[in-house]
Amino acid sequence: MADTGAGTHATVGSGLNPSPALLVGALGVFVVGLVARLVPLLRGGGLTGFNRYDDGVNFSGALGLVHGRLPYRDFLWLHPPGMQLALAPFAASSYLIGEPAAFVVARLGWIVVGSLTAVLVGRLLLPAGWFAGLFGGLFCALFWPAVVSTQTVRLEGVASLLLVIALLLLTAEPPRGRVTTRAVVFAGALLGFCATVKIWGVVTVLVLVAWLCVRDGLRRAALLLGSAVAATIVICLPFFILAPEAMWRMVVTDQIGRPRGVDSGHRLAQITGVSAIAPGWSLVLGLALGALGLCTVLAWGLRRARPAVLLLLAFTVVLVASPLWFFHYSGLSAPVLSIVCGAGLQRLADLPPLRSRTGLRRGLIGAALAALALPAAFAAINSEGQRFPARDFGAALAGSQECVTADDPSALILTDSVGRNIRRGCPLVIDLGGYSHDLGRTDEARRRANDAFQALALSYLGSGDRAILTRFTTDDGWSKATDRAIRRWPAVAQSGQQSVRVPR
Repeated sequence: MADTGAGTHATVGSGLNPSPALLVGALGVFVVGLVARLVPLLRGGGLTGFNRYDDGVNFSGALGLVHGRLPYRDFLWLHPPGMQLALAPFAASSYLIGEPAAFVVARLGWIVVGSLTAVLVGRLLLPAGWFAGLFGGLFCALFWPAVVSTQTVRLEGVASLLLVIALLLLTAEPPRGRVTTRAVVFAGALLGFCATVKIWGVVTVLVLVAWLCVRDGLRRAALLLGSAVAATIVICLPFFILAPEAMWRMVVTDQIGRPRGVDSGHRLAQITGVSAIAPGWSLVLGLALGALGLCTVLAWGLRRARPAVLLLLAFTVVLVASPLWFFHYSGLSAPVLSIVCGAGLQRLADLPPLRSRTGLRRGLIGAALAALALPAAFAAINSEGQRFPARDFGAALAGSQECVTADDPSALILTDSVGRNIRRGCPLVIDLGGYSHDLGRTDEARRRANDAFQALALSYLGSGDRAILTRFTTDDGWSKATDRAIRRWPAVAQSGQQSVRVPR
């Protein structure tokens, strides 16, 4: 089962023996991944800043879970429950170190997850050649969609790590032929967990089951599917039993019919990372798609890269067809795109015309590795998130005797208010914006005209004795009437557009 096209310049054996050079390479990829994810955060909002909306939603849901509140039954959650289980150990640490510090630890943990994923991408490619392993690992470490999706607690980070581990198990080269039964079962369980993090993981399971059926037969494919389904049931069934109608509505029907938003061209530009580094990206996108198409064709010649090729094609279809779009969704395909690019370039370097011309081959390898300086430079100069005035806002909340509400859950986490609210019997609202989808499935532009959402938001924000307002404006969520009502509440702390107000 040796890979076709594996380069003789880096023997397959070198991928199996942890020599000092390989350990140094793996450490280098890991450190590059850490730096690429940390620097934009430190230049922007910092580890205690507002680093997009979803990370606060995810972590506050996990805080609710460790305080005895259940998704679907007790609060709105528009995804399967796997992410909250993955974050639960970090959330539980808030009992010892407080919510802001626990949030920082979780963010650092996800940065490590992203960097480790890059190392494992390199490890998967290493038997094809040292160039494939090094380029694939560094590409995953620096590729902006991969960076954004793993520099804070987003769904794509943990799903990517589980996927790459599963691919390592399924593409291993055991001495007696087929991959062991134990490896197939474990891979299936990991893929099942993927599907409980984000429902798109179902596509991953189906693609790999079909691929394994062709490669190893129906029995092995059924084993993979069975273990994936079993893992999904074990994780999801308890939540479904406690709130079947609510869980189905939030996870499935609330996602159907959501507005499409960004067009296909922009999505492809973001999936390929072109939009991040090339403002006038139309021509560059064409070149990138051409290069990616060549890598895809060449990568198919490596058997261990074939599942990544199939997944890349499937993920691209899913991402282009998805009802809703945010940039970090492109992190779904980042690991398999890295595998395809690494495998394709290795195959290109190993073509006979290049292998017989050492100088030309070295030039290709050097140019490909040098090209990684572009995403590295982009990460070095970029900034993510904004600062949060935790000290000033915390002082403004000191006199609160009732509930503290917020239009962004990160504000509650960073003021150590989620657990305090739960102990006071306050409603747990971790995704205020998500209610617009649950009440009418509108996008942010139409949210202003959603009377049910406006009434719910105003009722919730006015239900406590302090309200932290940091996210919504009349350009992004509030109707003019809601905005006027909120502005009549006295401000007890202000920082730019962010404020703490006393509802009346």
